[in-house]
Amino acid sequence: MKFVILCLFLCFSTVVGAQNLYSVKYDESNGLASSKVYSIHADSKGYLWFATEEGVSRYNGLQFENFTSTEGLTDNDILSIFEDSQGRIWFAAFNGKPCFMESDRIYSPESIGILKSYSSGSHIESYFEDSNGLIWICSQSTIGSINFIDSTVVNYKVKKGIQVFEHESEIYAFTGRDYLHNLSLGEKVLLPNLPFDEAEKNGGESMLKINSKQWLVSKANNLYITDSGISKASLIVSLGDEVGFIYSLRKNVDNEFLVCTDAGVYQFDQDFKLTRRLLSGVRVTDGVFDHEDGMWFATANGVYHFPALNCKQLNVTESYAAKLISHNNLLAFVSDYSKAYLFQIDSFDSIIELGVADYQFPIQDLCINNDTLYIAGDNGIGFLDKQNRYSQIAGEYSVKSLLFYDDYWYIGTDRYFFRTRELEAISGRLPDIFSNHEIELLLEDRCYSISKVDGSLFFGSRSGLYEFNEDHLKIIDTVSLKDARVTDVQKFENQLFIGSYNSGLMRYKNEKITQVKGSENLKINSVKKNHAGELIVSGQRGIYKFTSNNELKMLSSNSNLKINGVEFLDPNISFIANSKGVLIKSNQQFDDVKYDPKIEVKMYNKNGEYTGNHYSLAYDDNSVSFFIEPITYSGLVVNYRYQLQGSDDTWVISNSTKKELISYKKLSAGPYVFKVEWKDSQGNWVKKSKQLKFEIRRPFWQTWWFVLSLVFFVFILVLLIFRKILRFKVQKANSEHAIKLALAEAEQKALRAQMNPHFIFNSLNSIQNIIVQENYDKAYVYLGKFSKMVRAILENSRLTDVSIQKEIDLLKWYLDIEQLRFKDKFQFEVNVDETISLSKKIPSLVVQPLVENAIIHGLFPKKSTQLLKLNVEVVMFNAELIKITVEDNGVGRSEEVNESKQSYGLKLIKERLNYFDPSGQSGIDIIDLKDAKNNSLGTRVQLIIKTKK
Repeated sequence: MKFVILCLFLCFSTVVGAQNLYSVKYDESNGLASSKVYSIHADSKGYLWFATEEGVSRYNGLQFENFTSTEGLTDNDILSIFEDSQGRIWFAAFNGKPCFMESDRIYSPESIGILKSYSSGSHIESYFEDSNGLIWICSQSTIGSINFIDSTVVNYKVKKGIQVFEHESEIYAFTGRDYLHNLSLGEKVLLPNLPFDEAEKNGGESMLKINSKQWLVSKANNLYITDSGISKASLIVSLGDEVGFIYSLRKNVDNEFLVCTDAGVYQFDQDFKLTRRLLSGVRVTDGVFDHEDGMWFATANGVYHFPALNCKQLNVTESYAAKLISHNNLLAFVSDYSKAYLFQIDSFDSIIELGVADYQFPIQDLCINNDTLYIAGDNGIGFLDKQNRYSQIAGEYSVKSLLFYDDYWYIGTDRYFFRTRELEAISGRLPDIFSNHEIELLLEDRCYSISKVDGSLFFGSRSGLYEFNEDHLKIIDTVSLKDARVTDVQKFENQLFIGSYNSGLMRYKNEKITQVKGSENLKINSVKKNHAGELIVSGQRGIYKFTSNNELKMLSSNSNLKINGVEFLDPNISFIANSKGVLIKSNQQFDDVKYDPKIEVKMYNKNGEYTGNHYSLAYDDNSVSFFIEPITYSGLVVNYRYQLQGSDDTWVISNSTKKELISYKKLSAGPYVFKVEWKDSQGNWVKKSKQLKFEIRRPFWQTWWFVLSLVFFVFILVLLIFRKILRFKVQKANSEHAIKLALAEAEQKALRAQMNPHFIFNSLNSIQNIIVQENYDKAYVYLGKFSKMVRAILENSRLTDVSIQKEIDLLKWYLDIEQLRFKDKFQFEVNVDETISLSKKIPSLVVQPLVENAIIHGLFPKKSTQLLKLNVEVVMFNAELIKITVEDNGVGRSEEVNESKQSYGLKLIKERLNYFDPSGQSGIDIIDLKDAKNNSLGTRVQLIIKTKK
């Protein structure tokens, strides 16, 4: 007890300042445009905007995006930022030229004409939007109103304009010299009870609306509040001379006020009682609350973020806290791997530093025994005594792990694991000390960690995990955990949970090792049970809780901090070791962090151009991309999912913790809704969602007006075609009548040509000679053939078409008669393809004239002793056509004397074929047969005829 009292006395100065509200600092090294920040703005989408002397920075909780004059700002030196009701972000430029961002594009006087009409000779102080939608620009010399509806600008000359505001439908200008101008009436209004000495004319004026009737006014280092109007202001708080000037006033939804001054930040409740001071002695120019109740402050040396009011930070060091242990009400941690700190914890607000040991070598492990801090590392083992003095015990080998349990010291090195009752016995060299009977060698292997679970000890070695119980060493696993580098072991729900640096979190049950879902890539530092009986796992990326779903749920994280361990001293205090030191939280469950992420969704067309608010795309602009950006400042990972309704209603769960680009190719025309949902702090999908509706317009030929026009056009076209068809039918009827007349005449000509008297006389004369020779049988045969032939010619001449069979029969009768006439001077053959259907129809009397030509003009004129031959061949040409070949070995066409008559006969045949087959597939071809010396060998006539059924 005397020791505690003495420590309280010696360390009183560190008790008072031993802890501050936890904060994170951002500057140029983190991506901020400049460390000199004038003001901060939290927009309606959740982004934070920082106005700096080197441009503007936009922050989404993970990274900064910077904008300068290269992107369109009128000046890199931006003093303040404002958002109007249309979502435009306005920038107050030091050179007095206004500009704003809309749909991720910056507009300046050079790109939008209405801004050119505003004229200011000095820097812009602020912007304001009134109830009519007018945008007011306030500078040190000019106040202007911009009306985007009618594109008009009105300028007012003032001295030292600071702020424009609206009160009871009238517009006022707050200035530093005359104080108030009623711009609606064109007169000055002075507030009584405000001092106007020369010292206060030059600094720290601002106004903040408290409610519909009252305003909070700052003047130098004093705060005033107006009455129900603006006719009177009363002093409410005087901050003293140390404050210097008040730069900005801010209010959150709980009516808490932030007053940013030369001497730091003053936080007041709604009754203007001081509740907290932050950043004492630091010039803070602005402060805001983000959508998760975190506080942000702008200074000339960066931005400070206070994420939670119940999270403090030990002030003894901002160095890397590599390891953290606790015992009873004592807390110890390693800083920068070489210094060890020991604290006594009485309550959340009473934390006493007991001592610090300068080990000067890398520290691997800590152990508290009998209120004494033992330190193990590359210089062996030492301890910090009760007089805050460090003493060395052994220093000839590196100690990786150290634990005191059941009257034994358990010691792990880079080669051995052993135990002893007295630390003094381990002085010396390894392995020489094992000859001492007071030292017991347990395992020859590197030992990374020692964990006490119930009545057993678990050793994490290079070869795996071992259990030591009742003086017996048992192998737990040397396969799954080989080279896993086990860091901690904890029993939970009758299972062993094993944290490792290389294999995440493992679970041991029924002598089987399995991986905990979601921990595959986590570097686990500690596995603890808090006072609520929950299993808490600390990994380098955050702190997690093992859930009933057998997976890890992230409870707390920070992208700028590397978490190295967590300790629970009592139900109300939790300690977190990280890369900035040690954090102190008032609740071990970490559920006090407000988790209210926002999701920003932007759409881009197929050319990668941002569509802004234009969500109607042309039919050929049907490949789109969506940029999903989670915005949160709590440090927790945003788990979200998305779907595109109209294309595929399946939800896609994102595995990314950062912004993501989603693409859809070749969408069909129609309406679509892109939806994004996210989980709350309890892991449930929130009911609200981010929706982006758009459409792919149909091509013009699918629109109703085009279809209607097309129907009308088709109707007119059908009407014209119908009239033309009627006219065509009349013309066709007339033409067919003329053709029939011509055909009848042609048929008559053909008949007359075939049945000439000379042919009939000669045929009958030949039959008469047979009768004179008294060859009555032969005469009877030929007379019968002659009569059949004449009858067939007469019948066929009246028909348009006849069967192939009838045409062949006529041809054979004719050839028999002609052979009789010429006294067997020639021979003939008629060959018909057996595959031909003889019932098919062909034009009548088209083959006989060709055979007659071959006899009369080919064979008969030939003076030769050779046997004259005539071949007629009928074969299939294709499925619809037949080919009839008439070939003779006569004189040929070159010696034919009556060519005009032959040509006239061919002309008649061609006319018959054209009438019979209008498609033009039928035709006639004449081939002159010659030998190698070009002597005539005869003539071949090929007739292609389209048959009919």
